[in-house]
Amino acid sequence: MRIKIESVIDDGTEQQYFNQEESGSITQEGDSVRLVYGDKPTTQLIIASPDKACMFKSGSEAAKMEFIKGERTASVYQTEYFPVEVQLYTSKISCDLNESGGTIRLHYSIFFDAETAHNVKLKITMEAK
Repeated sequence: MRIKIESVIDDGTEQQYFNQEESGSITQEGDSVRLVYGDKPTTQLIIASPDKACMFKSGSEAAKMEFIKGERTASVYQTEYFPVEVQLYTSKISCDLNESGGTIRLHYSIFFDAETAHNVKLKITMEAK
């Protein structure tokens, strides 16, 4: 499976654009889809359903982030040096996936403290190679 990740991060003063392509696998599990991509030692796992998504990152920098539309969730991002606690507020989840591919869209704000937020638009597209 070919996986294309596109993101825009807006910190209020500038926008940063990131694009990458990976190989991975996708499996259907009930109303959820499980997507795994990345090369060892860093691997990403996303489990997505119509109203919720979870993203797990393993490797030298690890994280578990939970996205629930309209809710604020807590997360810890483990860097090489120390953990960083963040809050996530998810404004949009769009999940149009099946075992042959599709798209996940997440719009969320990430808060590093009570006042500092970055707005993120993330689009992940999967298609057969």
